Amino acid sequence: MITAMTRSERHNLRNALLFLSPWIVGFAIFMLYPIISSLYFSFCDYSVLEPAVWIGTENFRDLARDDIFWTSLFNTGYYALASLPLGMLVALALAILLNCKVRGLAFYRTIFFLPSILPVVAMSILWLWIFNGQYGVLNYALTPAFGGLRAITPGMAPVAVAVLTVGSFLWFARLSGFGVPRLRILASTARLIVAAAALAAIALVIPRLVRLGMEPFLGWGIAPPRTFRLTAAVLACVTPILAFAAHVIAMIGISAAAFLGLSKAFGPSSFRRLLSALSMAAVLMLIGLWLGLLHGFYGLPRLAACLADLVPSNPPTWLDSPQWAMPALIIMGLWGVGYSVVIYLAGLQDIPVSLYESADIDGANWWQKTLHITLPMLSPVIYFNLVMGIIGTFQIFAQPYIMTQGGPQRATTFYTLYLYNLAFEDLRMGYASAMAWILFIIILVLTLLATKLSKRHVHYER
Repeated sequence: MITAMTRSERHNLRNALLFLSPWIVGFAIFMLYPIISSLYFSFCDYSVLEPAVWIGTENFRDLARDDIFWTSLFNTGYYALASLPLGMLVALALAILLNCKVRGLAFYRTIFFLPSILPVVAMSILWLWIFNGQYGVLNYALTPAFGGLRAITPGMAPVAVAVLTVGSFLWFARLSGFGVPRLRILASTARLIVAAAALAAIALVIPRLVRLGMEPFLGWGIAPPRTFRLTAAVLACVTPILAFAAHVIAMIGISAAAFLGLSKAFGPSSFRRLLSALSMAAVLMLIGLWLGLLHGFYGLPRLAACLADLVPSNPPTWLDSPQWAMPALIIMGLWGVGYSVVIYLAGLQDIPVSLYESADIDGANWWQKTLHITLPMLSPVIYFNLVMGIIGTFQIFAQPYIMTQGGPQRATTFYTLYLYNLAFEDLRMGYASAMAWILFIIILVLTLLATKLSKRHVHYER
């Protein structure tokens, strides 16, 4: 039941509306009226200089046939998909670092937040000089690195073989109970020597096989005698690793067979033959793997040569390149994650310390505490930054307008940039209004989708 307002309540309401009237008038003139007008103009042919003419849904039908519209929508979606998760990850990582108790913490927080308060125009001009293809600071620093990478790439095949050899040795030795970190070789040394002696014969046969027509498998593009020596040395180092691999796979087969009861089903002799076949198959498969790595046409040498061809001699021209202009804007966007960092930091400081203390008592490490305490307790803040990020990335305008003007070759023609050009350069206000409402619907749908998913993954402290 609604009761009549008393005289004092009416007096308070009048005073409240009086104080709110400047904001209400400003909202009605500068927000509510433009929103309603743009909805009307989206169904009109309106060029600002002439009266609007109602044309129904023709603007929306024309948009469906506009190639530039779809290009701008794709560019905006590409930017959002790349920059939004990357920016949220970087902001969260920085917030976790800035939440640590170290000396000079206030200084570090100030340094990371300062880029966010810079004017967008000033920041865009600064990065315009950084990304300059000829005189930019970034390319000045990257030029020696690109030259060195191109120089060392052809020699990466032997290095890759050495890394794989050492890594495989350490891994299999650890699985076989070697205890390499503690240098406890013990009884496994005998097995290693026997396996190396037995399989080293394969390495001695390789040069003869090469002479019989298997040269493509070991053709490293160098002199044949050196090829033979290098191949024999590599396989001599690899054969003990193959023995360890066969041993590990055989142990897996033994465990699986015992679990399934195969030893009783087939009998002891059949079971031993099965295990021998498994061990031999493991050895042959791993030998084939290494022969493939050493293949002259498809293995590591050819891969290194292809990588050398792919590595450019100079850094990219960034904003002048259709392929690198968008990544340049994404990189620049990471520089302004200060606001998100502050919001994450506030959420981190709101997490009860008792939760981390309980986890320490249970023996949880840093990763487990982050996964099971920090992220669930921070999920409302992550959701908030996600929604704000969706709105912000789909409305990016100032940076591409100042730095690229939509180029090169429309690689950075974003949705709002194309909308601006239509409305204020081509004076197609009705067409631009239709684009604005489509953007509103896209952002609304994505926000509702994020809200729907948040019911399952966002946890609020009760």
